[in-house]
Amino acid sequence: MTDKVKGAAVFAPDDVWLLAGKQRRPPPGRRLDSEQAAWHWDGSRWTSVPLPAQAEAIDGRSGDDIWAVGNAPDDVELTKPAALHYDGHNWRLTESPRYRFTDPSLHEPQAGLDEVLVSETGGVWATGQHTFSRGDEGNEPDDEAIPLRWNGSRWVKEAAPGVALCCVPVASDGAEGLVFGEAQRTAEGKVIGIGRPPYLPGKTGKVTDADRRQRLLLHEIERVPGTRQVWGVGYIGSGGADEKNFHHGVVVTYGSF
Repeated sequence: MTDKVKGAAVFAPDDVWLLAGKQRRPPPGRRLDSEQAAWHWDGSRWTSVPLPAQAEAIDGRSGDDIWAVGNAPDDVELTKPAALHYDGHNWRLTESPRYRFTDPSLHEPQAGLDEVLVSETGGVWATGQHTFSRGDEGNEPDDEAIPLRWNGSRWVKEAAPGVALCCVPVASDGAEGLVFGEAQRTAEGKVIGIGRPPYLPGKTGKVTDADRRQRLLLHEIERVPGTRQVWGVGYIGSGGADEKNFHHGVVVTYGSF
């Protein structure tokens, strides 16, 4: 197991799952692929476990209720969203909604999931993006955000919260909703804007007009288990390349009430 770790789910000292490394033997009829294996720690050794699709993220409520998401080959576009479930015995691929662009001239259209969130109450969300390789044309469509929710028997499409889900961190709000960098999407579908922190002083030690263009950019957000409080890490920066530009590393918190 030498490749980078893409995700981890820890349930006990003898029950740990990692998305990393290369599987030692591909299943019959499948090629060796470093993205199609998970590693399981049973307390004494690591075992490579083949996965039925490419996985990018993993999360679960217990050792016999784990989800991994990513993408799989599609018969029309390059890839389609893929969601895999582990029941304590086997990984199985579940059926996911398909995504299609109406313009057939788009280059390499593809859809996939890059985040999965499982709450203590059993709520499961998966997010990702429907995109394509952009050219020089100025009239190309926007990428499509993918928010999916597991209703207990199947994945259903949910309304996008108005943010690019591929480019911002996502966390559970503790009540089967989601928290993004700039908004909370409740389980009932309400989108609540999250106010930015107070302006930080720039290089002058005071908040000048130039400093008011600063933005908060978060690299990672996580909910405190058992609570509805979310913590994030990233930086506040003013942007630009002039002498007034600055960056401050920050830790922020949000209570999703």
